[in-house]
Amino acid sequence: MKNKFKLDILLLTAALLISYTSMAMAFSGEINACNGGDCHALSTAIQVSGNVTSTLTVNPDQPFTLNISWSGGSTTTNTVAKWPSNFTNIGITRDNVLFHPDPIASPTAVNPSGTLISTLTAPAAIGSYIVRVYTSTAAPKITNFMDINISVQQPVTPQAQTFNISGFKLRSTDNTAVPNWSITLTNDTLNTTATTDANGMYQFTGLSNGAYNVTEGTMTGWTPVGETTLPVTILDADVQNQNFTNTPPVTPPPTEMGSISGFKINDINGNGEQDSCEDGLSGWTIELRGIGPETHKIKKETTTDSNGYYEFDNLPAGKYIVKEKHMKGFIPTSSPVIVVSLEKGMDSTDNNFMNMPKCSLMRRGDDNTE
Repeated sequence: MKNKFKLDILLLTAALLISYTSMAMAFSGEINACNGGDCHALSTAIQVSGNVTSTLTVNPDQPFTLNISWSGGSTTTNTVAKWPSNFTNIGITRDNVLFHPDPIASPTAVNPSGTLISTLTAPAAIGSYIVRVYTSTAAPKITNFMDINISVQQPVTPQAQTFNISGFKLRSTDNTAVPNWSITLTNDTLNTTATTDANGMYQFTGLSNGAYNVTEGTMTGWTPVGETTLPVTILDADVQNQNFTNTPPVTPPPTEMGSISGFKINDINGNGEQDSCEDGLSGWTIELRGIGPETHKIKKETTTDSNGYYEFDNLPAGKYIVKEKHMKGFIPTSSPVIVVSLEKGMDSTDNNFMNMPKCSLMRRGDDNTE
């Protein structure tokens, strides 16, 4: 009986020892920081920290540096900081091997505190990763760790900065806006046109640094004041007030001068009217003479053109006599003298002279004899 009691005591003691050993091996340090079978107890007596306090964002395949510091290590035995290469014995997943840590550990020495500088290269795959670094001492066997969250993201290509060239089209007389005027922008690779708005403004947008020429269009009657092409260089800023100024066309006052015109007609049938097939007579002299107090000094002469047309222009208001010069072989069938009263700026037209060839009169007589 006594032997059986001793055996029970031995068995109980062995069980307690086994239970204690299992509890020791299941300590949270083993779960959280152990690498392999030689596990250390998790302890806040030793601290590990780094330069990344939240999530580090990097690009695929981008090298980057992590600074790891520790303190509270042993002053008599070795203290080491490491990047574990596998976590199979502690039942967790970390991504250390995907980041190619180099160097993977600090020198094994009596280093109660220190810094580990590691250059890592991110994986090519986009995603979120966790890498773990820990520090531990040989005696006592204690450890602590830090997990670092790393986000690998596709790099964002920055949008190229662009700039504007702008200005105004102005009247020289009062510096007011000129709308609807074409302005052209050119360089070695660009040729584009803008039109000034209601405020006389034009603008070219989305331009990169470089040299350009800004040229104003031309409009009938407008006279440019200054250069019509402006060289412009963009250097990291908008370029404004590239202005063009033009003098508008001058509208002459209404003229006070007038004209007298008409035709010399070959009146074949002698009826004093222009009928079909009765054309003008060219090369016929027409005379003009002023007979009023304002016009008595005016005396002009002209010749009918190929259509029998004549004209006296640049005449002041007043009274005139227009007279055809007689030519052999023709008989007038209308008055050979026309009196015209001309008002200011008036154009007196259809002052016509009719003449019948004498041969036509003879034919008519023959016809009557028959």
